[in-house]
Amino acid sequence: MKDKVQGEIVLTMVVEREGGHYASFCVELGTTSCGDTAQEALDNIHEAVLVHLDALDDVNERERTLREKGIELLPPTIEEITPQQTSVRIPLHA
Repeated sequence: MKDKVQGEIVLTMVVEREGGHYASFCVELGTTSCGDTAQEALDNIHEAVLVHLDALDDVNERERTLREKGIELLPPTIEEITPQQTSVRIPLHA
């Protein structure tokens, strides 16, 4: 079995107010979520993206999908992410 590629990817998360709630989505993957507050929507889209990436990994499609969408795999780094950022580094573990 081939070793899994490890590293990080940078994704753009967008949160928009819709009525009394907030909608969130990942621009590059098309993953969506929502929340009652902007922070909750951001937290929920982060979780949804992780689930999406895990599902792709389960069917051995993660690397192909990232390549097709032009998402570059970066070497792992240690960096604190603040909620104000719109680009989020998602660690990919083997």
